[in-house]
This record gives sequence, structure tokens and C-alpha cells, in this order.
Amino acid sequence: MNHDVATKITPARKRIAWIDCAKGLGIIMVVLYHAMIPSLRNADSVCGHVYMTIYQFLATIIMPLFFFALGYLFELSLPRYKSKIQFIKNKARYLLIPYLAYSVFNYIVILIALQIPAMEKVFSQSSGGYEQVSFGRAVFQILTGEGNMDTHIWFVAALFIAFTLNILCPKALKHPVSIIIFFIIKCCLMFLGFLPEILYYLARNMLYFQLARLISDTTFMKMKRTAAYYSILLFLITNVLLALGITFGVNKINAAVSFGFYCLSAVIAVLGCISICNLCRFFNAAVTRVTSYPGRHSYEIYLMHAPYLVNGLIAVLLAFTAVPSFVACLVGIVAGIFIPILLAKYFLRKIGVLRLLFLGEKLRKTPDQKEV
Repeated sequence: MNHDVATKITPARKRIAWIDCAKGLGIIMVVLYHAMIPSLRNADSVCGHVYMTIYQFLATIIMPLFFFALGYLFELSLPRYKSKIQFIKNKARYLLIPYLAYSVFNYIVILIALQIPAMEKVFSQSSGGYEQVSFGRAVFQILTGEGNMDTHIWFVAALFIAFTLNILCPKALKHPVSIIIFFIIKCCLMFLGFLPEILYYLARNMLYFQLARLISDTTFMKMKRTAAYYSILLFLITNVLLALGITFGVNKINAAVSFGFYCLSAVIAVLGCISICNLCRFFNAAVTRVTSYPGRHSYEIYLMHAPYLVNGLIAVLLAFTAVPSFVACLVGIVAGIFIPILLAKYFLRKIGVLRLLFLGEKLRKTPDQKEV
């Protein structure tokens, strides 16, 4: 495998600098994406169209980028996964326990908030359209992801399925034919609305996980700086055009146009994943250090930033204060990035049960605690 200096894994931390950088950019975009709450992006104004365009722009790339980066890391670490059963157990602890813990916690908090008149308006209208559900419905939504109140948490469960499938069939899923199959599935999602939500989102993103595995030891690391710059420029231009088309409903003209948009979004996301990851390889050391910091903490940020620190906080600020929308967004973004890091470091990791439930880490700290 042809790696440059930034790709080498340091013995002390066993981390890849440009991967942390890519994950850092990715998690910042995720937080920004969730800052575009419905009351902002659906407003019938110039600002509303701007927020919606940003929202559509980010929707094309953020989760594919994470699946791509994690697929690359999976392939790089595959030789050291000696026991498939132990690997699945570790991933179940790291991913499924937080998925269930956050889902249950958020259902309890949101359902209580809906009983308070002042908060009911915020939660039911501004930040996500939450509504009362029965206990049985709540269990169904958590297990399938179908309408889960904690919408963003689907990624954790879908990632567990992706890891499980790839550890059970590592060679078959790395084959070029599997890439073609997942590309076709991605393009045909408009016909797969019957899938449970977690599986639907998994089908949207498996292409990028498998593609990263396939190209990790071939041409991916050979792209030159100039090629990376041109590819990222092409990605930005095509993504803006796609986002504008979706924003103004061009993709809803007929089924053929809608299918074309699905295909185009898949191609653009692939281009974006490769471009952003290669671009991260060429950042200077100072930029890499800044962007790598949220990347090293991307898991706890992802788990904790929504729905309260970003969506909820912005909705509350807009409902009960006179601050401009961009100020509310900025406050929510800063809170969504830094508060989870502080909570994890100074509170959750100090209590064994909370460390397990909300971070998926072992009850007792070990020297090799970080997951890929």
C-alpha cells in the first residue's frame, strides 16, 4: 500500500492523521446539517432558500464520507481481526448499547417535554415535529428506526450491520461486483420505500463503505495534489447544482428525472468522498491538527449533539429570544461540537455504567480503549 507521511500510523496513538482530519470535517458538517432545523429551511424567504440549499448540499456527502472513512479503516485493520465473533461482540457493545441508551433516554425526555405547554410548541413544530406515541409504538420505532424520535441515531445501528456483514463476508463484499450491486441499490432507492428505516439508510450508504475497502490499496492514495483540488472543485459545483435542483423541486418532475437525481447523487457522493479524503492528505500540519481534534472525538459528538445541543437549543433560542437565526445557528453549532467532548471527558468516562451506556466503552478503562 502506497502511503504518504500523513498516512503513517504513529505507534503511540495508532491514528491516521488525514482520516482524523476527514472525520473532523465530516462531523462539523453533520452538526451544521442538523442546525438547519425545519423552521429555518422551510421558511418562505431568501434565507429559507439559503438554509435549504445548505441542507441539501450537506445531505449528499456527510454520511457517505463517514461510511467511506470507516470502510477504509476497516480494510486497513482487517488482518488483526482474528475472531469474527469477538469483533461482532465488540461492535455490539460500542454501537448497539449507545443506540438503545440514547434512543430510550431521548424518548423519555421528549415525551416529558411534550407535556409542558411552553416546550410542546418548540418540540412539535420548530425542531422536528415530535409527537406523543404509545409505548408499543416507541419500542417499534427504536428497534426498526422507523420514525425514531432520535432520528440521527440510525447511523450507529446501520454501521453495526455494515461491520457485521463485512466481517462475515470480507472477500465477497470487497469484490467489484458488490460495488456495482450497491450502486444499483443506491440508484433504485426510490422504489425501496418499504424497507425499515435503518435498512433503508444502510442501503443508501453501503456503496461508500465497500468502495473504500476496494480502492484502499490501489489508486486512492496516488492522487496528486492538483487532481485532488480539481476533483473537489468539480464536486462542489455539481453538488450545488444538485442541491438547487432538489430545493426547487426539479427532481419531482417525473419518475425518470427523480431516478436520474438518485444516480447523480451517488456519483457526486463518491467523488466527494475521494476528493475530501485526498484533500485532507495535503493540508499543512497546522490545519490538520485543528480539523483532527473534532475528528478524534467524532463519535461522542455524533451521539450527543442532537436533538438537544443543536436542534433543540436553536429552536429554543428562536422561540424565546430575539437573536437572529444565524446567531442561534452559530451558538448551536459551537455547543454541539464542544459540549459532548467536555461531557464525555469530565463526566461520562468517570462513571463506568455511563461510559458503557452512552459511549459504548468497557466498564473499566483499558490502555487500548479506542475503536476504529
